[in-house]
Amino acid sequence: MPKFPMINITDSWSHEEDVLEYYLFDDVILTGSDKLFQQYFHNKIFCDSDGQLYKVIGKTLPAQIWRKIFKFLPNVYKVKLHFEKVNQRMEVEQLRAFILQKLHQLEPNEVLAKWINQINKAKSHAEIIGTEIK
Repeated sequence: MPKFPMINITDSWSHEEDVLEYYLFDDVILTGSDKLFQQYFHNKIFCDSDGQLYKVIGKTLPAQIWRKIFKFLPNVYKVKLHFEKVNQRMEVEQLRAFILQKLHQLEPNEVLAKWINQINKAKSHAEIIGTEIK
């Protein structure tokens, strides 16, 4: 089972609004949109907080009828993601280089500069992926 949070290492980060779309904080997403699932998750490779790589291979829609009825309410419609372990790891320095390369493509600002600084100081996968911008 993956250790969360995880980060998508398959895709390029096209613009700032999408940066959080590349993070997974648990094994559920809060949308039933097949278009979003295909765009951001299906067959994408994610690095977990221990450096292990996982591929998203499918999803399970909620079975409870009340979740379907009230899916318009925030945090009610939870779609479970299914992962397949990839027999490959990403070393800390590889992950750091990957994320820094992506961040340097974004428009510079104060928050981004702090984020980059904290990633440079991080000592583990979990610290790099789960960096809180202070």
